[in-house]
Amino acid sequence: MAADFSAKRRALALELGADLAVDPRDEAVTDAWRRVDGAKELVIFEAVGTPGMIDSVVSMAPSRARLLIAGVCMPPDTFRPFVAIIKELSMQFVYCYDGDEFAEALQAIAEGEVVVDSLITGTVGLDGVSEAFRLLGDPEDHVKILIEPGSGPEVLHVST
Repeated sequence: MAADFSAKRRALALELGADLAVDPRDEAVTDAWRRVDGAKELVIFEAVGTPGMIDSVVSMAPSRARLLIAGVCMPPDTFRPFVAIIKELSMQFVYCYDGDEFAEALQAIAEGEVVVDSLITGTVGLDGVSEAFRLLGDPEDHVKILIEPGSGPEVLHVST
């Protein structure tokens, strides 16, 4: 199950195998999860990384949910530990992968076990990286922009 404000990213989640993709403005994520399979343990990935997101996830999570915090929030942030304690939430902060995990992922892509074509919506050379990050600010425009060092500075759209 996926939740995203972006219609493009919700469609992509369904294409990549999500059973359900909801707009969190239209339906509470936990209500959608209960419709899909509320009996299984809920694992919530927080990948936004903006101030207030951890508190938001802690507040909406049902009892005994597992929270994986992957969003990199640079400014100081707070959440209410008491809420997490009374719900008996498990929180794990994750960041990087080791070399073996990168090698395994690259091998899976090379062998066609994992298809990434629909994720790559553009390419750019090293001189265009700043523009690529600016464009990534609009979730309806791009998902991932691949950096190809030999390419020019323009961000080229890839048809998917």
